[in-house]
Amino acid sequence: FGVALRKIHRMKAPGLIEAMRLRAAFDPEYCGAPSTWSSGEGFDELSELGRDAQFLHLEERQRGELDASEREMRRQVEAWHRVDKPGLALPASNDALERRLRERALTVAWVTDRDHVRTLLTARAWLLAELPTWSAKTTFVEVSWLRRAIAWLVRFGKHRVDRVLDSHFGDVAVDRRARRNLRRACTAGDPTITAFAAAGDSLPAGTDWQAEARARMQRIWLNQHEVTRDLCAVRAVQSLTVLDVRNYRELVFQLGDYASDGEDAAVAQALP
Repeated sequence: FGVALRKIHRMKAPGLIEAMRLRAAFDPEYCGAPSTWSSGEGFDELSELGRDAQFLHLEERQRGELDASEREMRRQVEAWHRVDKPGLALPASNDALERRLRERALTVAWVTDRDHVRTLLTARAWLLAELPTWSAKTTFVEVSWLRRAIAWLVRFGKHRVDRVLDSHFGDVAVDRRARRNLRRACTAGDPTITAFAAAGDSLPAGTDWQAEARARMQRIWLNQHEVTRDLCAVRAVQSLTVLDVRNYRELVFQLGDYASDGEDAAVAQALP
């Protein structure tokens, strides 16, 4: 049955791994991180993601990307817990369950940068902290010729990074070297710079980014059902893929009559 398991995993594991990867990018609790901040929950030593990886008997090489996703999720949740929550001016919620769902919705919005809330709230501090690095003579961002060619073909007028800097951060001194490196990083697909440019493009010039972030967070807080619906869908898909693998194992165990050879049926029936 061990040989049969390896064959089953070759067929079925890719779908489950993709579902795990999707959920790990969206669901803090799946990565062992708390989705609320007022209930005093901590980080789990072994996450659901880790148990699913054990269920599939994934090797260390196969777990690399999933482990990286878990570390990034935990890092983002830790950063979110450091944010001044009273400063967000969130509406009061007296119902314990409703407050928990709203806190979870905001946590998910932060880690996924939904509506650019994380980028808008932290952009100025990030820009001021990173400018010395982008301005350094030792900093040079490599960009493939293909990406440069595509960026040149689709660009009209000023580069989007320059537009955002000039429209929203005119009070910040950004020298030519830093601008060039930021442009190149955006062209190369750096997720932080890309999110920075996308957030700036979505706002009128002169908008207070932090005030806009607070307003968007308040809307998410009041309309938590949108995030809850998406989270439930992701969890359902991932759970069904786990059951699909388990059911396939059990079916093969029965068809192969492995019990008559003294094999343990619990191996086929196990769940994470």
